[in-house]
This record gives sequence, structure tokens and C-alpha cells, in this order.
Amino acid sequence: MKANEAIAFKKYLQDFHSLALEEGWTPKITRWARLRLPNGQVARSQWKEALKPVNKIRTARNVKVCYNSAALFSLGEVRYYFQCRIKGFLSTLALVSVYSSPLPDLLTRSHGTFISCKYLEDLNLVVVDITCIKAVVAMIPCSPPGMVKDDGYYFLVERPGLDIANLGDIHEAFSTEQ
Repeated sequence: MKANEAIAFKKYLQDFHSLALEEGWTPKITRWARLRLPNGQVARSQWKEALKPVNKIRTARNVKVCYNSAALFSLGEVRYYFQCRIKGFLSTLALVSVYSSPLPDLLTRSHGTFISCKYLEDLNLVVVDITCIKAVVAMIPCSPPGMVKDDGYYFLVERPGLDIANLGDIHEAFSTEQ
């Protein structure tokens, strides 16, 4: 892991597992490129998609992450997935670059329907358990009113009907090609 990624992992271990680690701790991990969610969607990662030519990218690396309840969620870009053994149990985790909070004025004026966030890159890295990832979402570039064009803002687009998709037995096609 890079130093900033190790800091995010260390924070996860301290906050959720009460583990104290030494300063400068940098673990070695094996990265995964994709993950099938319980709703059938395949979530991919920035790590692998950055290696592909533009015409081969699936762009399914933005996810909706719910921490404590369905009402509290964050949006982020998955950098990669990995596994580790914590207190004897194998955990599958994801390193996620979390977007900013939605612009409150736009959210209020749109009655909660237009969610526009800024991509923060390495400034807001977190490690989450994969069970917190609820859906793959699209983050479309946008220029909110009063903002400079290409200022790193994106708006959320969710797959319609995804909340009831688990009722059927239809899943995305999953290719073994990398």
C-alpha cells in the first residue's frame, strides 16, 4: 500500500477493531479488481480500469456506501479490493476515495433529487467492509451554477428500480476477461 492508503487502513483498524499500530506501518496486500454485489451488480476498481484503453473501460467503479443505516450514505470511487485477517476472521475490504458532501443549496432547491459532489481524489481515502457497498452508481461530470467548469463536480445517477432488483433472479453478465 502507498503511505496515504496505509493511513486510511490504519484508521479503519483503529476505529472498527480497536487495534493500535505503530507509526509508519505499511502493509503488503494483494489487490482485487472487481466484486459482485448481493444485488447482482459487478463493482469494478479504478486500479484495473486505469490500465485499460478508453474504449474497454466499464466505468463501474463508483459506489454508494452505507455505514450505519440506509439513510446515511456516501459516494465514492473504489480504488481496489483486498482481504486481510483481523482478529482471526477473514475480512474483504475496499479502499474508497469518498466524494465530498452534496452541495446543500442544489440539494435543497431540487428537493433532494439532484446530488452534486466534488471528487476529492486522495484527500478523502477510507477503507470500508464490502458489506457496506450497496450499489454501483454513475457519477456524471457537471458544472453546478456558480462553479467553474471542470472544477471536479459530478452528479449522481442511480439505476432505476435497483431497490427492488433483488426480488427477481436477473443479474448482470459477468465476464472472466480482464
